[in-house]
Amino acid sequence: MTNELAIARFKRLPQRYDDVWQGGLVRLPMWIEQGPDSRPYRRR
Repeated sequence: MTNELAIARFKRLPQRYDDVWQGGLVRLPMWIEQGPDSRPYRRR
């Protein structure tokens, strides 16, 4: 999903006068991927 599409979806949500929206950016650890032996692992 593109950022523009995600923002457009949020804008279409019903709004109330007392709603407060906030967001933030968080750095996530490395993604867990499918390994050569079909088991998950942490990429380094």
